[in-house]
Amino acid sequence: MTKIKETIKHFITFIRMIGNVASVHELQERMLNAQLVTASLVSVFLYFFALIPALQNRLVALAILYTIIYVWLLLITFFRRLPYWFRTESWLFFLLILGVINLYISGLNVDAGLFLLTFVAMTSLLLDIRIALLSLMTSALAIAITGLIVVSQNVDLKVDLPQTDPLVWIIGGLIFMLLGTLSLLSISSIMRDLLGKIERTTKLAEDLSQAHDKLSESEIRFRSLIEYSTDLVAILHEDGEIGYTSPSIFRLLGYKPEDVTGRNVLGYIHTEDQAIVIAALTPGVPADVIGTTVEVRVSHQNGLWRWFEVNGFELKTNPVINGTVVNCRDITDRKNVESLLQAAKDNLEQQVVERTAELQSASARLKELVLHSPAVIYSTSLDGGWKSVQASDNVNRLLGYTADQIKSEIGFWNFHIHPEDTSRVTTHKARIELEKRISCKYRLLHRDGNYRWIRDDMQLVLAEDGQPLELIGSWIDITNQVEAERSTLSSQDRYRGLYESMMDAFMRVDMSGKIIEFNQAYINMLGYLPEELYQLTYIDLTPPKWHAMEAEIINKQVNPLGFSDVYEKEYIRKDGSIFSVDLRTSLTRDGNGKPESMWAIVRDISHRKQNEAILLNTKQELEKRVTERTSELVASQERLRSLTRQIITTQEDERRSVARELHDEAGQVFITLKHSLDIALEETPEDHPALKARLAFAMQIADVSMQLMRDLSHRLRPPALEVGGINICLEDLCLDISGQTNLHIQYQGEDLPGLPNEIAISLYRVVQESLTNILKHAAASNVQVKLRYLKNKILLSVRDDGKGVMDTNPVGTGLLGLQERLRLLEGNIQVKAHPGKGVHLKATVPWQKEAGHGK
Repeated sequence: MTKIKETIKHFITFIRMIGNVASVHELQERMLNAQLVTASLVSVFLYFFALIPALQNRLVALAILYTIIYVWLLLITFFRRLPYWFRTESWLFFLLILGVINLYISGLNVDAGLFLLTFVAMTSLLLDIRIALLSLMTSALAIAITGLIVVSQNVDLKVDLPQTDPLVWIIGGLIFMLLGTLSLLSISSIMRDLLGKIERTTKLAEDLSQAHDKLSESEIRFRSLIEYSTDLVAILHEDGEIGYTSPSIFRLLGYKPEDVTGRNVLGYIHTEDQAIVIAALTPGVPADVIGTTVEVRVSHQNGLWRWFEVNGFELKTNPVINGTVVNCRDITDRKNVESLLQAAKDNLEQQVVERTAELQSASARLKELVLHSPAVIYSTSLDGGWKSVQASDNVNRLLGYTADQIKSEIGFWNFHIHPEDTSRVTTHKARIELEKRISCKYRLLHRDGNYRWIRDDMQLVLAEDGQPLELIGSWIDITNQVEAERSTLSSQDRYRGLYESMMDAFMRVDMSGKIIEFNQAYINMLGYLPEELYQLTYIDLTPPKWHAMEAEIINKQVNPLGFSDVYEKEYIRKDGSIFSVDLRTSLTRDGNGKPESMWAIVRDISHRKQNEAILLNTKQELEKRVTERTSELVASQERLRSLTRQIITTQEDERRSVARELHDEAGQVFITLKHSLDIALEETPEDHPALKARLAFAMQIADVSMQLMRDLSHRLRPPALEVGGINICLEDLCLDISGQTNLHIQYQGEDLPGLPNEIAISLYRVVQESLTNILKHAAASNVQVKLRYLKNKILLSVRDDGKGVMDTNPVGTGLLGLQERLRLLEGNIQVKAHPGKGVHLKATVPWQKEAGHGK
């Protein structure tokens, strides 16, 4: 394959070297360029060799002509943008002129013949044979004319050569014609043959190139099919050895081809499928035993099994293959889908069974519904004149007869319809064949002797050819509806009387605002006569200041919603007086849903407005008194708060004093008492054990009393509050109570330097009172106490896991006192609790840290 490619490539290169042309014209243009360049180079020498004799013979005109011809030759040689025809004809004209000049100078000699012969040959090469023939005739004509002139001795040749003999010109002319004709024929034949060969060679090169491209495409396509195929192609030898696998094995099974080549294929086949693979590889096993394709499970590199559909072709006689070519297609997804389809089929069959049961149940239910439906379904033939009617079983509830009784009674419908309705209904039903479906109302006689109003909806059933078959329809008892309509008509009469006698005014206008309906109250309200009101619009009766507002209400409420809210406006009476009314406008529409008119109930609220003005004055006076009283209460409350603050301050000062006295004075007394009891115990003889026991017990009582006194002193005024701040003080309080009880208290806080004493002691009392209440009432095991500073306020939180309470209102004396403390500091307390979920107390106090202190 590679040698063929190289041969084709060399041949194409050779053809291009011979003539890399796109057409004959391009070949001719290249020949012209080559001739002009060659002539230009040679003419350098010829020009000087021709110029010197001309100047020596003082042929100035001839020298100028040589110069013009040479310059023209250079022009058409190097200016290739000039048209081809111009350059070609100029070049041929040069050859012709040079031949004619030589004829004129030296007669019919070799130079003139060569120039003219070259002129004819170049014409055939650069143009075509017809113009070449014309050039041959032109050259022959030039020779004949020149020869005639020379022979007649009318002109002397510039170069003195024997040319006066006519035979010289005749023989020379014939020779020239013969050589010219032969040259034309030869050149024409050579050109035709050359062009034919170029065309055939070019065609052959193109065919070879196309064949090469197709062969390359086929090779690429085959390689791509093998490398990128979704199937796996492999060669297996008779012993099961893998001789070749396509690269798709990596995509399908995760193995590289070189990892499996040379290994036995059974190592990758599921044990249950190895027998069929061995049979397929064993020579002589009939194809009907194995089948055209087999389905096996192949191990993936990840340890999973993939299903493959495999078919093979034995090519053991092929020395390159020497085995079986197998094509393997991954059908794992199909197997999974088949499993899903089987499951879906089983599920569908189950659904069919269930659906059949549902349909049977629905059929029974439908029959039950028809039996209890208010509509009786019936059918009758067209040619029977309603003599035989077949009705559903629920007809018994409608007319008191069973379906069999109605079917067996000939002419049942004619005998039971009310006599007053017979003619009207019969005429109406006669149109059934034209209208196909009609509905009418009439009365049928019930078995109890009373008539029932029936709405009969009937439809004509047609055959496939359009011919009428029968009538089917339904009877519905509308006796109550008819009686209700009659009652409605009576109610309308009563409504009309109420409408005319109502105290509120009623009016209706069309969409342009013109008044089209009103009651007597509206006439009395405005003082106009009825015929005067019919000429007015509601805008005429409304002061101008209300026009924009009412237009906005109509556009934004009435038109889109169909009604408006109740709103107030003013009316102008006939006498010009203005009074206030309130009204609510509603929209009515025609049968097509388009706005038709607007109506409103109008109420005179002049007296209400007067009463509202009186009430407004009374309200303003009352609000003024309330404001004054509120100011008094605020002042009183402020005095109360000041007094409370003084009481709390005094109380805290008293506690501080008592705590100091207990610590300083009573503490010294207990220390002295304990020291005395200790001395007495040491001085008591050993033979008085009872006395020593009483003294030891007294010392224990003194220790307990001292501890109680110390605890009481700390509770009255914790010393750590003044020394370490609120954070350390609360932490000590939680540790003390947790150590003295079984209550586990978890404290989290932060230092608040610069905190005022009154805020610190209040927060301490909140925690102290909360922990005391938890110990007394909550039956809790764990308590969380948190002290944080957030956004210019202090947040104190106490949460327990006790039994909780139902009422979180601070009705206790302790909580009320704490709440009053925090209220004086512009803070508050919130208590949240649920039974069984504990209590959460949260206190907040506003306070701004000083700029020098961090968070």
